[in-house]
Amino acid sequence: MRKVMTIIYMDKDMRLKAPTNSGQENDWKTWCPGAKIGAVIGTPLNPVLI
Repeated sequence: MRKVMTIIYMDKDMRLKAPTNSGQENDWKTWCPGAKIGAVIGTPLNPVLI
């Protein structure tokens, strides 16, 4: 067993789109907690870096 780290780069102006299925809704709640639909994704798990 090995540990891994994954980095996903997003544009600093990326906005959260409304989920269209339960999988996307689960990803929203898991990976973007606190993000609002239509707003720039800037959360503790997804900080905007400048």
